[in-house]
Amino acid sequence: MHGLGYAAALLLALVFLVAGGAKLRDRAGTVRTFAGLGLPARVAVAVPVIELVLAVALVVFPGWAATIALALLAAFTTFLARAVRHGVVAPCNCFGSARHAPVSWVELVRNALLGVVAVEALTAGGPTWPHAGAVVTVVVATLAGRWILAMADGRRRALSEGPPTGSAAPAIVGVTWPALVVFLAPTCATCAHARTSLAGRPHTHLLELDDSTRRTFDAYRVRATPYYVDVDATGIVRWRGPELNARHSAK
Repeated sequence: MHGLGYAAALLLALVFLVAGGAKLRDRAGTVRTFAGLGLPARVAVAVPVIELVLAVALVVFPGWAATIALALLAAFTTFLARAVRHGVVAPCNCFGSARHAPVSWVELVRNALLGVVAVEALTAGGPTWPHAGAVVTVVVATLAGRWILAMADGRRRALSEGPPTGSAAPAIVGVTWPALVVFLAPTCATCAHARTSLAGRPHTHLLELDDSTRRTFDAYRVRATPYYVDVDATGIVRWRGPELNARHSAK
């Protein structure tokens, strides 16, 4: 299909452009992330610059730039795999994510998908005008990749966040069971709606993240907000998740 390799290179260029730009916009967060991964601050500056240069190279010299991109992705993936294996919980905000979720196997899946794109970009001989079929193929592949990552991230959250259902809920000072505990954070854009819609509901406790509640967030394994935990009258967790279920939404 004429131009498919170059269309893949353009997609890869966009990914590196967004990733590099996000890191430079949030320099402090990038330094913290790299420090959490055991990397020096100078790497936090070098990596986004390399990503931006590579984004331009993929547009101008797609073939050989894809080779470098593939090598870079392999290096990133190897390093992240080691971090996941050793239980590193540093946030992976590579694309300026508002959630700042911890590094996990989801990043490995993402890099594997990008690696497939890079392999296709290797076939690009130079800048060209992709045929409509090539553009459609890349768009469909992008949507499929986003769906795969969304499913993987949902699975990750279900496995790693919140207290297990059926377990005893950690005690919270000033909260009696039964209760719907809502974990919120000041910097969370989607938390504002929860504050408004759930304020004053019976058996509902809004817990804001600050220095005094951080241990409670840790005890409940809450890593992204908003997060909801439903505890019955006996203190047993009956349901938990990043979104209200149908029963609570209808109240």
